[in-house]
Amino acid sequence: MYDVRTGKVPGPPGISAAVFPASRLRFGDDLEPDFTKYHLEHSLPFARFALILAVLLYALFGILDFFIVPDAARWIWLIRYAIFCPAALIVLGLTFTRWFKPVMQPILAGVAALAGLGIVAMIAIAHPSAGYLYYAGLLLVIPWAYTVLQLRFSYATRACLAIIIGYEIVAVWLEPTPIQILINNNFFFLSAVIIGMVAGFTIERGLRTDFLQRRLIEAQRAELAVHNAQLDSELQKSLDRLRRQAAELQASHARIVSAADGERRRIERNLHDGAQQLLTAIAIKLRLVSELAEQDRDMARNLLAEANSEINDAARDLRDLAHGIYPPLLAESGLPAAPCGGGTPVDDAHHGGCRHPRPLSGRGRGDGLLLLPGGDPERQQARGGGGDAHPAPARGRGDADL
Repeated sequence: MYDVRTGKVPGPPGISAAVFPASRLRFGDDLEPDFTKYHLEHSLPFARFALILAVLLYALFGILDFFIVPDAARWIWLIRYAIFCPAALIVLGLTFTRWFKPVMQPILAGVAALAGLGIVAMIAIAHPSAGYLYYAGLLLVIPWAYTVLQLRFSYATRACLAIIIGYEIVAVWLEPTPIQILINNNFFFLSAVIIGMVAGFTIERGLRTDFLQRRLIEAQRAELAVHNAQLDSELQKSLDRLRRQAAELQASHARIVSAADGERRRIERNLHDGAQQLLTAIAIKLRLVSELAEQDRDMARNLLAEANSEINDAARDLRDLAHGIYPPLLAESGLPAAPCGGGTPVDDAHHGGCRHPRPLSGRGRGDGLLLLPGGDPERQQARGGGGDAHPAPARGRGDADL
């Protein structure tokens, strides 16, 4: 907003500070041409109205001429109806042309000067006693020029200065006026000029302030539009980034699901082709051992050794398959419960196993104790009742028969 104390308007970048001190009405060279166009667009309708009003009043006052100065009425009518009114109507018509706008202010100032000098001429033509009455017309022309006609302050002041000079020439030299009346008329005349100048100065200053405010609003709107465009661009970038992340997340999820499915099929295939085949072969060999136990002990021992080797191979294959698989039980119950597969850990110095809620399936009675794999094979063989070089199927106390 315009600061009256400094005469400046703070504006956003791109608008230079406008300065017009209280002593004069003028912007810098960067804004004055724009204000001239702005003033022209806003004052042209008022100027047309002022011209129409001046023609009507100038013509209507001609009725009084017949009663005030009947002997000089025809000369005064010549000024009214042959000079000023046609000239004002011509200017009114020119306001609708294209070339009028650049010369609008000088022409309107000339019309205002013509209206005032026409009244000064009437004072010179009329009898001195009647001429004093026409002086009042000048008091109407001055405020009309400053306010209704929407003349710029400088042009209105020049027009009024021309009227003052013309009146003083007539009142002092052409039609000498008594000193008392001259002083009285000049006092009122100059008072009207001062009031008109204050009014014109205030009006133009208000127009300039309004012009600056409009410029600032337009600049702020443009800046806001640019900011909104930047925000919209950033928003679109964020949305695009979120869409890409969502697409990448979906692709990653699909890859994880595909990898998990492939890993599951691999484990199934390896179990079927590896550990399952070994366990089937072990089962067959153990069946042969049970049949040859009484007939050929050496053959039975060899078969048990082979079965033991194959069991180790099967355990190694199972460990390879289970490598990297994180059991949910490990997360829920911790490391001691994970090897038990859902059983209850047993704090036993001899066995260190797991007790399950129900006995393991088997042909004999058992107490549900399962020895942990990975223990010392020789200790397990000793517990099973054999000191042979080859480990035999171990039997713990209370374990079910194989």
